[in-house]
Amino acid sequence: GNFISMYAMGARFNVAWDKVLDYRYQGWGYGAGMTYGRSWLLSKRWNMEVEAGLGLLVTPYTKYRCGHCGDKVKSGTYFLPTPKVAFNLVYLF
Repeated sequence: GNFISMYAMGARFNVAWDKVLDYRYQGWGYGAGMTYGRSWLLSKRWNMEVEAGLGLLVTPYTKYRCGHCGDKVKSGTYFLPTPKVAFNLVYLF
């Protein structure tokens, strides 16, 4: 049948693009979202699910001048919408 679910996400990042940009971004990311889905019973032990949803990822960051040194340029926060699409094949124990 149909279902609604909630999910949480989290990450820690330290990203530098030395060849493209001469900056490094460091920080945390956290967020939550909701999905709507449908489940089909394939056999006694197998289900198939399809779901889609949308979440919000909040990423406070600090920007540094180069990839290896530590001159702080600025701090800020990004708010990123994060779509989710999933196809699940589920085995029931």
